[in-house]
Amino acid sequence: MTDTPTSRTRSRGWPSALAGFVTHRVEKLQWSYLSPHGGHGRSTTVASLARLRRAVASAPGADPFVWAETLEGLPIEYQGSDGEATPAEHAAHAAITLYAVHQQSKAIGMHQRDVSLGRAVARLAHRNPATDAHDSDKQSPVLRRFLALGTATSFHETLHHARGLITQLRGASIPLDYGLLAYHLARLQRPSYADGVRLDWGRDYYFFTSDDTTDKAPSSASSLTNDTITQ
Repeated sequence: MTDTPTSRTRSRGWPSALAGFVTHRVEKLQWSYLSPHGGHGRSTTVASLARLRRAVASAPGADPFVWAETLEGLPIEYQGSDGEATPAEHAAHAAITLYAVHQQSKAIGMHQRDVSLGRAVARLAHRNPATDAHDSDKQSPVLRRFLALGTATSFHETLHHARGLITQLRGASIPLDYGLLAYHLARLQRPSYADGVRLDWGRDYYFFTSDDTTDKAPSSASSLTNDTITQ
């Protein structure tokens, strides 16, 4: 099945229904976690985030205690029927559990729309300018891990490097768009789309400038409007 992306230039637009699902789920968790009113609702969310962090290395559906957060409400076109998780189910599980890792003990939201992985990692590299953040020959630790992510040969390896980068982003309080991350992770599992994902990440990393401390620069998210995603 295919899912035609929605223009991200539109208000509340997402590149796919998968991105929209993950965005809604993460923003609900984030709102409850950061709510100034606290109370039972926040306590429940804190417990949910803890369960999600524990499930970060597990397969989709393997941990019944996170089914509600990672599976409930997933659009039917992304659901598998043969006992094997679909690329979208893998991507949704990964993005939501990685968000829980990113948000741990942070007083500000670590999900922010339109901040792609490439842009977030570039911000991180520019905050740690021990070596040239754009020179692959000098390879700062951040760039080295980002390149390892881009050259990973399995989804498991991809998630290993993504988790390392997100732990670093958390330490620097740099947010990330988790709906967009899910979209990219789903496409990365499809050979015909994988190089396009790497291109988007590379563009956003190398088009970043030291003046881009907010969301001034265009993200590759805006280039997704004429593309498709398969389950």
